[in-house]
Amino acid sequence: MMGVMMIGAAFKPQWRQSIMLYSAIEKGFMVLLLVTNLGNPHINGFVLAGVMDTVVVLWTLGYWWEQKRATDAAMAIR
Repeated sequence: MMGVMMIGAAFKPQWRQSIMLYSAIEKGFMVLLLVTNLGNPHINGFVLAGVMDTVVVLWTLGYWWEQKRATDAAMAIR
């Protein structure tokens, strides 16, 4: 469902921030669950998914950082 919402956000810019925030919170929670259960032998099958979720969270943070830099640069030009 998150993928469908992100595709929709490509066409509706006003949706992007809230969908990105929801995605980052959800993926961050999944990473937290993985990290807190690393000692459990049943977690091994979820490590690859945890790596991917970590990449998504870092990508989202990078997106927000870049958006802030672009906004700050636009304000400095004015």
